[in-house]
Amino acid sequence: MKSPVRVILVLLVVIFFLAMSLNTSGNTTYMGAEQKVVRSAPIAPVANSSLSFKAPSMSSSTSLTGLNGTWSSMLNYTISKLNGTNIPQIAKMFPNFNTVSAGKLSAGPIYTSAPAPMGLASYGLKNESGTIVPYTYTTDSFEGQININDVSEFYPGTSSPFSFSIQFNSVLTGVTIAGISGYEYWIQNVAFYSSRTHELTFVDNIWNFSSPNAVINNGTFHSITGNVVPGVYYYKIGPTYTVKAPFSLTLYLNATNIAQQNSVFFNYTLTNASLNGKTGTFTSSYDKVQFNSHPSGSSTSTPDAYFKVSGNTLSGTDAIPLDAELDLGGPGGGSTADFNQINATLNMYYLDSSSKMVPVGSAYDSGSATGETSSGVSAYYVGTTEYLFTGPSFISGLWNISSASESGYSKVSGTIAPGSSFVLIGRGSSFNSSNAQWAPTGSGGSFITRLMPGTYSLEVMLSYHNPSSVHSISLSTGESQSLGSISLQSNESQGIYTPLYIEGSVDLAQLAISGNGLESSPYILPG
Repeated sequence: MKSPVRVILVLLVVIFFLAMSLNTSGNTTYMGAEQKVVRSAPIAPVANSSLSFKAPSMSSSTSLTGLNGTWSSMLNYTISKLNGTNIPQIAKMFPNFNTVSAGKLSAGPIYTSAPAPMGLASYGLKNESGTIVPYTYTTDSFEGQININDVSEFYPGTSSPFSFSIQFNSVLTGVTIAGISGYEYWIQNVAFYSSRTHELTFVDNIWNFSSPNAVINNGTFHSITGNVVPGVYYYKIGPTYTVKAPFSLTLYLNATNIAQQNSVFFNYTLTNASLNGKTGTFTSSYDKVQFNSHPSGSSTSTPDAYFKVSGNTLSGTDAIPLDAELDLGGPGGGSTADFNQINATLNMYYLDSSSKMVPVGSAYDSGSATGETSSGVSAYYVGTTEYLFTGPSFISGLWNISSASESGYSKVSGTIAPGSSFVLIGRGSSFNSSNAQWAPTGSGGSFITRLMPGTYSLEVMLSYHNPSSVHSISLSTGESQSLGSISLQSNESQGIYTPLYIEGSVDLAQLAISGNGLESSPYILPG
């Protein structure tokens, strides 16, 4: 006979996954046999069912103009073209279609709250005497570095619940196709990582950003080693390494001309990795793409293409800014990643006019161009280095955007009971659910996070319990505050308003209204 405790645990997990599938639009819920039960963020993606698109002609290899469709309407078109294909999800790194056309300039990240592409982004904006002003720079080489000291990720709404993507993205402008200059292509150099299997796979994508309706066809390229999905985009899946934290990853975006063809290279350096019995640091290029720039027999030289970051100009999509971003996101297909634990640093450099690699002049902690998002990541900065730590994900300016007093971090810690409760942290002296973000908790209900200096409020909540709040947590750089133990009062009338996560008999006993877990006296849960 099965133990009543085990039966209840199975039922709770099934109920939770059903709830997640009902609250997740556009994602399929998968239940892997090896998944462990952890606390995750009670957040659902934006619904896309209302989008529509008038399909363009696929006979053209250039930018498609004169159509009535908008940038956001490309989502349904793209999904319809990819349905029925055998393209792995990790190879489908969607742009951010969930933004309106005629986007805003000088506004920073498109995402206003998590889940968002948390990471490091350069927008061509800077703070001058309290006013955010735009600027523009171009380069033919970007370098994005991430050092991961510790990481654990779990989001049940994807086919790869323990996996996430590390994306280095920027728009290549001034691309020449068939002798005509001025095209724009979104270049993505991506590492797909599993915190369970410790496998890291390289993947790249190229999307046409020349207009809101632009696509890629076979005629776009002169030479490739990957795959064109006609009428959609280009991708290639690179090598797979075994690598455990701590490790360092550097991704490169390099543009040049090869035999009069605009070209891009996808390079990387990975430390503490293993491949084919060899262990150490690996530096390589896994893809080279040459655009079809120079018509046969033409005597005209092809101008250089270059990556462009500008707060003055949108990309040809009329929606996505011209930025450079090193993001953490879900494992492809516009998915989300929830980080239960993370400790990492990020840096971004570009090749300046004097051929020196220099840090980007200003930064935010969220990208805009990609559709893959994340939460459970708290960001702060010192100098021109961004630090990521377990905690709430707030969209914030970093160096030369925020004030100097916001540099560094403050530490907040505490313990909650029941241990399966959720901790939400918001900005301001009183708790406001509209700007609150999930702060992951550890074993036994302990939590610790690092926050940029400021004033915060906190709320602990759990189904069938009264929520409890802590207001006006004022933090300055270098300060540590312990909130002690926060215990929730059981109240069955509160009903289900959060997911229920059970890690073991202790969590189950805290949720039960009667019983002691024995076969003769099983735990009885509310409802």
